This record gives sequence, C-alpha cells and structure tokens, in this order.
Amino acid sequence: MIELEKFKYYDNPFPYYICTDTLPLEYITELQNEILNMDMSLFDRMDNWFEQKFVLRNKNNIPVKCMEFFNYLNTEQFVDKLSKLVDIPLIVDTDKNFWGIHKFKSGDKLDIHLDAGIYHKNLKKKYLTLGFYLSYEWDSNLNGGFLELWDGDSCIVNNYKLHKCTKKIAPDFNTMVLFINTDNAWHGSPEPVKCIGKSERIFITCSYLANLEDIKITNMTNTLQKALFIQHPDEEYNEEKQKAIMLRANPETCHMIYQKDKYNLVLISSAIITINEPLSYTPVRSYFTHQQRYEQTLNTIESIKNKIPYAYIVLVEGTELPEMMYKNLVSKVDYIHKAYLISDIYKHVNSPYKGLGEGSSLLSYLQSQHYKEHEILFNSISKISGRYKIRNDFEWLAIDDKIVCNIKCNTPDHPSGIYMSTMFYTVGNKIKDIFIEALSLCCNHNELHNGIALEHVLPLCMIYKKIIFYGKQLLRVEGEYGPWGGYVCH
Repeated sequence: MIELEKFKYYDNPFPYYICTDTLPLEYITELQNEILNMDMSLFDRMDNWFEQKFVLRNKNNIPVKCMEFFNYLNTEQFVDKLSKLVDIPLIVDTDKNFWGIHKFKSGDKLDIHLDAGIYHKNLKKKYLTLGFYLSYEWDSNLNGGFLELWDGDSCIVNNYKLHKCTKKIAPDFNTMVLFINTDNAWHGSPEPVKCIGKSERIFITCSYLANLEDIKITNMTNTLQKALFIQHPDEEYNEEKQKAIMLRANPETCHMIYQKDKYNLVLISSAIITINEPLSYTPVRSYFTHQQRYEQTLNTIESIKNKIPYAYIVLVEGTELPEMMYKNLVSKVDYIHKAYLISDIYKHVNSPYKGLGEGSSLLSYLQSQHYKEHEILFNSISKISGRYKIRNDFEWLAIDDKIVCNIKCNTPDHPSGIYMSTMFYTVGNKIKDIFIEALSLCCNHNELHNGIALEHVLPLCMIYKKIIFYGKQLLRVEGEYGPWGGYVCH
C-alpha cells in the first residue's frame, strides 16, 4: 500500500524521509473522516509546559479504519520493507506504546524535543518514528503548524542546545515523514497553530524498535526512556521549566507533568526503630514496639491517601529500617527520605530532644535535591507526625499565603504563651520558601537545642518571618501518643 520508493531521503540535520502523496485519496479520506467524527471525550487534553494538544486515550479502542491502518503499519511485509530502507532489522511496538492519534486546535503546539531513546518496558532502542498527516482543510501558509527539524547538539554532551531550524515540513493532508531517532534528532511544532473555520491539524504516529547490538549508526547512544524537551533559542531561561524538563524525561516522574492539579506534599516525620533511651521529658521513649510503630505508620499513610487530595507522600525517616519494612513502605509512599544517613540528624533523632530530631529531619528533606527537583509540582506542604492518622471527618484546607494549624497564644508552658500543635499543619503555596527559612531558623535556635518543645519554638520563628496563621480549632487527627501510649484525639 505504501510505496517507500516514493520517499525522498535527506540527512540534514539528521536522517529523515518524506512523501507528500503517500496513499490513495479515497482511502485516507476515510481515515480522516473517522478521526473527525470521533467524540472528543475519547481524547486526553495535554496542557503543560511543553505541549498543548489532544491525544487519543485508549489505544485498544481505535476506530475500525484507523486500526486497520495501524495493523498494516505493523505487518511483517511492511516492516521488512522499512528495515531494508533504514538498513537495520526493525521490531514492532507490540504494546502500542508509541501509537498515537493527535489533534491540534487553535493555539496548540509541541515544543522541540528528542523522542525517547529507549523503550522503558523492554529496553529496546526506539529507532524509527513514523508520522502521517491527515490535517483537515489545512493551508500551512495560513494555519502554520509546521514540523520543524532543528540542527542541535547531541543530547549526551554537556550544555547541549539548539542552533537553527534547517527544515520546516508542512503538515499537509497525505504527507508522511520517517526519521531516525539519533542523539540530535530535535523536532517539534513550537509555533501555535491557527485553526480557521473547521480546520484541524491531525496526525498519526507509530514507532519501530531495534536491538542495541544491531545498531550501526554511531550517534544513537541516548538512553533516556522518555522524551527530552529543550529550551528554544528565542525563549528566556526559566528555571521551573528546566526542572520540569528533567521530570518529563524520567519515566518515574513524567506522569507528574500531566497532573491537572498540582500535588499536595505530605511529610510524615517518622522514627520507627527507636532506641531504648529516655527523652528529656520522660524516661520512656516509646511505649510501643517497633512492629507496632511500623503498623501505625501504615495507618497514617492510608489515612492520607483517603483524605488529602492529590497527596504526594514523603516518609521522612530518622531511623534505619529492616529490609522488609523498608520494601513495603517504599511501595506505599512516593518517596522515602533517609534522614538517618545524615550523621548530625541521626544524633538529633536519638538525642533526648525529640523536637530537635523532628525539626532537623524535616529540614533535611526540604533542603534536599529531591525536594528542589520536585518543588514546582507542589501546591502545599502538610506535615503529620508519624503514627497519627487523619479522621474520617477531616476537612482538607490549604490557603496560599497562610499556614493552617491549631495555635494558642495563652499557654503557661512557655514565656511567649505561644503553642502550635505540630501533629498536623499545612503550609500554603506562596509561603513554602518562607516556611523553610523559619524551620531553618528554628533548627538553629538555642531553645530547641536545650530541650524546649518544637511546638513553642517553631511558631515563634514563623512569627519572626511574618508568616500569617489560619487557626483551626479542630485538626481532626488522632492516634496513640508514643512515650506514654495514651490516645490523642485533636
């Protein structure tokens, strides 16, 4: 059906093939009409730093004619022809991971990027990309939407960048493009399209894999398992976007870029494997066994998942865990921060001063590389003490420029009269950085190092940093109090 002899080959800025009259018009008009008549509820909307477009959600629910076309693209006969064209045995994408039906409406775009170098499920090389345009009532001179191929550095060198656009391909009806995914195969459609009347930019994508040992081309060493986007030369540097680029290129974090709402970071301050030494205010450090503390922590995690929307859970652990506990907890939370690996914090956690251990552990995470790389995804920071759990009548509340907490101004236990429950509190998006400054001030405060409770010192440091409190009379958090074993319900 597709005559590869009609394709023209170019090697600048990287190897690609193009044909502008790929298939019989009657056949591809049927494909186009099938896509035009699809309900838009079947498409996911991509709207993030790098792309604005619609993508078909379920690749097992492709319309009949389109599915026949995808099946043809993956027949042994056609794949053999492609393999001869590019001089390497190609392997079909049986998982349909790289199959796609895409639509652009007015204003949509796709930033310049490299495709994934490796398919993360089978570690095969993503070798050849096929793109087929079925755009409707499209005049590229009016609508734009050109596929741009850029001359740029290899992604494996330091400080790689784009140099210039060397080719613009009109996304016209019946145009097919094939290109080899070299380390410098930078491409995209970065200029927002203009859809006039009923016009739509429509394209189908399919990719082919290869065994690493069969590759003959030298610049095919990209091992990233997701697409790598890059700053456009005409674009001002944006630190948050640069962080998002690296998150997008990581298969473990790329899904965060597509989260419609930002995550609510929830920190669990934890010390499961306690030592048998007294605290400054009680001879018993923990009434509970290590196993009981571990099980209580599992309850904490489950309650967070049930009651806090879009929770991103980080267990800030101050003690070294047995392997079985660690493996299970890793599967329950988004990340475990091993605060105990920092020698000073390990000392603080095991010192008589519980507040110093908790505060320094939390600060170590909020100053960590993991937090810095993920911070742009977080809309708030909540902290809950390990082993407490959120009640069923809990009501989630985060205020951008305030800390939501339970605070009192008339306690006799401290000269200031200030007391804030550190069992649970939530820091708003706009004051995250100021909160970290206040926590750092707190962790260096003489009173905390001399055994004064975190509940007194932390709010004083927040007041000093001019943080505004939103008082919540009932936290609706409960659990067993560690040193004495009493039940606490707030």
